Order: sequence, then structure tokens, then C-alpha cells
Amino acid sequence: MKKIFILTLILTVCLITSACVSMNTSNKSIQPKKLDVEQTSKLENWDIQAIPRMDHKKWVYDTIIKFNRDKTVNLTVLNYDKTKIRYEDVKPLIPLKTFGSYDYEESVYSRKNSHLSFTLKWSEGDKIYNGVAKFNVKSQN
Repeated sequence: MKKIFILTLILTVCLITSACVSMNTSNKSIQPKKLDVEQTSKLENWDIQAIPRMDHKKWVYDTIIKFNRDKTVNLTVLNYDKTKIRYEDVKPLIPLKTFGSYDYEESVYSRKNSHLSFTLKWSEGDKIYNGVAKFNVKSQN
């Protein structure tokens, strides 16, 4: 009786270990070796960059936004991940940077997350402007 119990216990432990290992390997997403980012829609007077970088073996997007005129503006940015950031008194030609993180799923590259869009709304004095900049991201293995 002891032999059957010990044998059953060993088989159960092996089965659970095997299941856990296969679950862990299936959760890992395959990341491409390189990403190409192409801006498909630009905004006049704005320089917007989406820069991919590897973070904990996942591709994430960092962004740089720069106003190319000689006026100070108030800016609201709706990022590709639907986060809204407000900037007061944005100085001309000073880059505004945001950084992606591997643990925030919306900033990690995936097939569904390969089209990026930035909606900018800014005011110069009493005038309010808005526009959208779009990017396509393609993987290269």
C-alpha cells in the first residue's frame, strides 16, 4: 500500500511540474529582433517620435514631442494607450519625453498594438488647435 501511495505521489508531482513549465513557456511572447517605426501622419509645427526599445525582453515605446515654433503653448496629449497628459507653458524646441514600461501592457509591442496614434490639443493665446499623428510599427526578424 505504501508503494502505491508513494508512486502516485511522485507521478502527481511530475504532472504538476510539467503543467507549470508548459504554462510558463506559453505565456512568453515571441518578440522580434528589430522594429521599424514609420510616421504615416504628421502635424505641422510638431516633431513627434515613437522610439522602440527593449525593456526586460519586451519592446516598449518611448515618445518625444517637440513644438517647433517660437511661442509657448499649453498642450494636452492623448497617447496611443489612451493616457492623457497635460503640459502647461510648453517652451518651444524643448522635448517632452515619456517612457514605456514592460509591466504596462499598453506600452508593449504586439500585433494589435502596432498602430500608434497621438492626439494633440494645444492653445496659443486664445486659439485652440488639435491634430493627430499616426505611426505604423513593423517587426523585422
